[in-house]
Amino acid sequence: MGKNKKYAALFSCLVLVVALGAGIAGSRSAKKEADEQRKANEAAVSQAEDYSQMVTANRNAGSGNKIDEQNNTKSNTGTDIQEEMKGSGQISNDPAEPENDGSQNQEETSGSTAENNDAVSDETAQLDMESEEFVLADSAGAKPVFNWPLEGDIVMDFSSDALVYDSTLDQYRTNDTICISAAKGTPVKASSDGTVESVSESDEEGNTVTIFHGNGWRTTYGQLDDNIAVSQGDIVKAGDVIGTVGTPSKYGVALGEHLSFEVSENETAIDPKVALAE
Repeated sequence: MGKNKKYAALFSCLVLVVALGAGIAGSRSAKKEADEQRKANEAAVSQAEDYSQMVTANRNAGSGNKIDEQNNTKSNTGTDIQEEMKGSGQISNDPAEPENDGSQNQEETSGSTAENNDAVSDETAQLDMESEEFVLADSAGAKPVFNWPLEGDIVMDFSSDALVYDSTLDQYRTNDTICISAAKGTPVKASSDGTVESVSESDEEGNTVTIFHGNGWRTTYGQLDDNIAVSQGDIVKAGDVIGTVGTPSKYGVALGEHLSFEVSENETAIDPKVALAE
């Protein structure tokens, strides 16, 4: 019984020693593994820092190269521009040649502007002449050359001052026109070159055409038929047919078929016989 206890005690001690040895060995193994892991981590961190420094250095180097390239490009561009300007005569290396202070360019620009203005003025004047062909080419106030619009007897004469008898109204009055007898349908011609200012109709004069001849001169043709051959704005030449004699209005019926013809300067009636004779 005592021996069994002794063996059990020895066995327990042996087990304890073995367990203690195993624990010490395990502790040493764990510590070794921890040291190896720490060294591996430190190596990885160091490698990462070295890589980051290398990347930064490469970036800086690339940026510096780009800046140098840009500076070189600007320098070359400036040199090329100067050489081109020298070749064109805008910059001279000759010290004896005076520098261009811009006055020459200003004079050239002024001359060019003046020429352009003259060209625009000439073009504008040409357009004005084309749009108003009826305006006389003579000096201001020049009188147009008038022709008779048709042939016939005067059945009521011009009289702006003295009273003349109007057989239709059976009264005396002034008359700013001359009434020329002509059969219905007789062609009526423009007395001079001009532009049709208006085509109208009234109880007194029936169908009427007024032509502007420039410098304030106008001719008016009344008692026309409905078949007017022109419209407002038309340009006519002397002798162009503008219409025909029509049936007289109720204010001129006693005179028979006729043309009422008026000449005026600046809206003042002129004796057509005098105007045509001049």
